[in-house]
Amino acid sequence: MRIRVPVPVYVPGTSTPPTSGDDTISATASGDVIRGLGGNDTLSSAFDNVTLNGGTGNDSLVTSYTVVNPPAPGSLFAQQSGGTGDDSLTSYLRVEGSNDASTAINSYGGTGADIIDITFLAWSFSANNDTAITANGGDGADTITVSAGAWGNFSRIDTRVNAGAGDDTVNSSAVTRAGGLNEIYQTLTGKDGIDRLTASSRADSAFTNVYFNHEIKGGTGDDELTSIVSVDQTALDATTKIDLRGGAGNDIITSDTVTRTNVGTAANSQNFYGGRGDDSFDIRTDIGAYQGNDISTLEVRAASGDDVIAMFTHVDHSGLSGFNSTSVNRAIAGGGSDLVTLDLSATGGAGPNKSFTLRNVGFGNGGGDVMTARVDDSAAGSGVTALVENALDGGGGGDALTGEVSAASQGRSVLLGGAGMDSLTLRGGVNNVAVGGAGRDLIDLTASPGADILEFRTGVDEGRDTVLGWDRASDVLNILDAAGNAIADAGAPGLADDFDALVTVSFNGASAVLTTIDGTRITFSGTGSGAASVADLVADPLTQLISDPALYATAFA
Repeated sequence: MRIRVPVPVYVPGTSTPPTSGDDTISATASGDVIRGLGGNDTLSSAFDNVTLNGGTGNDSLVTSYTVVNPPAPGSLFAQQSGGTGDDSLTSYLRVEGSNDASTAINSYGGTGADIIDITFLAWSFSANNDTAITANGGDGADTITVSAGAWGNFSRIDTRVNAGAGDDTVNSSAVTRAGGLNEIYQTLTGKDGIDRLTASSRADSAFTNVYFNHEIKGGTGDDELTSIVSVDQTALDATTKIDLRGGAGNDIITSDTVTRTNVGTAANSQNFYGGRGDDSFDIRTDIGAYQGNDISTLEVRAASGDDVIAMFTHVDHSGLSGFNSTSVNRAIAGGGSDLVTLDLSATGGAGPNKSFTLRNVGFGNGGGDVMTARVDDSAAGSGVTALVENALDGGGGGDALTGEVSAASQGRSVLLGGAGMDSLTLRGGVNNVAVGGAGRDLIDLTASPGADILEFRTGVDEGRDTVLGWDRASDVLNILDAAGNAIADAGAPGLADDFDALVTVSFNGASAVLTTIDGTRITFSGTGSGAASVADLVADPLTQLISDPALYATAFA
């Protein structure tokens, strides 16, 4: 029998040929391609444009070099491939000088539990730096770490990590400091298994524009997705786009964004998707502005499962003029019993030509949801024009909704219970709106000293409701027909006689009871005796009895 012996593969530029055993090979020149073949190999390179292929076995691949003033066109390249086995892949590249540089770093782990570590640094205050980093873990429980930093006139970092199948851990960070434009793109993708994917980006520049984009997808499994963004002292515009998607499984999704701008616009758009499973969201944004216009929109979409959603946005502005800010927290709960907390706050100083909008918007779905929305503009400063609003729609199921506005604020809360046995609580605010909907609802106005508006419909049985804290001196009844349209004033001035044709009011102990001809019954707890007409529930029937279907037409936009 003839035995075929593998022929060694000689590669131009290498001093030692690879074998099927445990090899130690170092590149000797730019352009080398080194293949380790079988065995546990140690491959290294200190040159640009070198490819290291480990092959089968548990291999160690190291690429490390520094380039000063790369010649035109300034293209740098490093590539590693682990192959089959538990491999270690390390890349360290540093670029210095005043020449422009375009760098590509590629690392592929292959099959096995691989460790991939990539570090890149471009150091120049006059050059343009464009960097693309790609890492693929492949099958197996991989650990991938990427650290990139660029200082220059223009700095762009584009990192793409595909963790692959298995329980993977990915930590990717990027820092830029450029005089013209900073751009950071980070795309992290998991697959099967329990993945931990983290993207962190920071810009530390005094006179520049900043653009950040984070996209993280978990895939199937109980994943943890984390986005961290920090923009410090940028004089011009800062744009942040974040998109995190958990996929199937019980996922933990976290985002922490801090933006500081001087005179430019801070545009912050963040979207989060849970997918199937019991997911947890912790979303925090802190915006600081000297002057300029800021727009922040955060949206969470849950799916099936019992989800926990917490969203916090804080806006801090200086005492100078010319500041405009719009911040929206939006949560869309899925099927299941979800816990939702929406929190907005603003601080700052006095000054002309300043305005801000703070809006919390929450939608329930099937299931018993607990939703709380809070807005605090008590420390926003004087001379500021503000639109402050909470809007919660419980949807189907027995929901508990709470809308809270800080003391002395002119903001309001709009609470829609929907079908089911709901609890609606209003705290603070002016011209709040409460709509119980179908079912046996509890509406608590006790902690809401302003003029509250209670809305219900005639022509349809909306259940048995109880109202606590009704203030006859200031609160308003808004009565609509079954289709939600206004009831025309067809009699004497005011709507009292028209409403009396549709409802009856009686006295029951210390409470007044309003009953519609279609069966809806509303008990006004503690309103006293003597109520015989709907006009007796208010102090001024001409202003406190209304029929307006558009009271909250824009609240849920």
